[in-house]
Amino acid sequence: MSNLRGYSRRTASAVVPLALAMSFACVQLFLPTTVDAEASAQSRDGLSADLVVAAPAGISPGTVEQVAGMNGVKSVNPVVRSGVLLSGTTFGDPTVEPFAAQGIDPATAPGTLDLDVQDGSLERLGDPDTIALSSDAAHFLGAEVGETIGFHLGDGTEADADVVAVYDRGLGFGDVTMDGATLREHTTAGLDDYLLVTTEPGASVEQDLGELGLVAETPDALAEDGSEARDSQAWVNRIALIVILGYVALSVVNGLVMATLGRRRELTLLRLVGARDRQVRTMTLLESLATGALAVVLGTVVAVPPLIGIALGVSGRPLPTIEPLAYAAIAVGVVVLGVVSVWVPTRTTLRTRPSL
Repeated sequence: MSNLRGYSRRTASAVVPLALAMSFACVQLFLPTTVDAEASAQSRDGLSADLVVAAPAGISPGTVEQVAGMNGVKSVNPVVRSGVLLSGTTFGDPTVEPFAAQGIDPATAPGTLDLDVQDGSLERLGDPDTIALSSDAAHFLGAEVGETIGFHLGDGTEADADVVAVYDRGLGFGDVTMDGATLREHTTAGLDDYLLVTTEPGASVEQDLGELGLVAETPDALAEDGSEARDSQAWVNRIALIVILGYVALSVVNGLVMATLGRRRELTLLRLVGARDRQVRTMTLLESLATGALAVVLGTVVAVPPLIGIALGVSGRPLPTIEPLAYAAIAVGVVVLGVVSVWVPTRTTLRTRPSL
């Protein structure tokens, strides 16, 4: 340990790249987990329906009427998913971004869906040329309730609509909400993706739904499906992260190996004054373990502020979602990288006879 303190510049040159690798990996891995956790929470908290009903190829309007007419069914809210293009500003620069959109039935939404509306009302979506935006989409557009915005629907149709509501649960349900009948006309299949069904107390309609070829699941299943979809998309980012970390690792290993080889004279002197090879190896092993531990601590400290900022941005709470196993794997990888980068050149140095 005294060697680390005595050669602080050398120690810093070894710790800093490892710490940067640690912080970079933490931010890149735990950013999507934080967003995914908040999206799943919004999806669970925003569903007041008892069942989520779906079919493999979509649900036709006729089937929706059949479900609504079943005994024990209180209300049915058909939901169609699509996307829109919005023109707004990012950091003051004009840009066009795709946003997830959903179409709902404004009349049955209050009993099945809670988007946490902050301004306006979803009931007005039944009026022609109306739209509701998430807080993020409204900020992107710089729009408020009562303003008219222009956008492009999923099939490229250009449209204008009055903003009638702004809500908070955009991560869980999409940043744009419209009347389902309007949005359905601009989708390829023209079908609903799923139904939000509220039943009478004690009623069981799963068997009747099954006879129509429909599958009924709990509201939690919708959050799980969304999480799986986001996780499959996140793999592209993870692969890119692995490639980037590979280059970072090569740079770190090269720096540590050269630093260790630069200590050849110091290690030779220790052997000449009586230190055994085993003692020298133990010394460098302890130094590399201490260096790795310092890098883990420093890298964690550096990663905390951006992760807190991300958590505040998506949930309003300074609590990022960190997977313990993933964090442990990153920490172990950083320590092992530091140890191997020092251990291998040390053994190579000790193979030669000590001489000045």
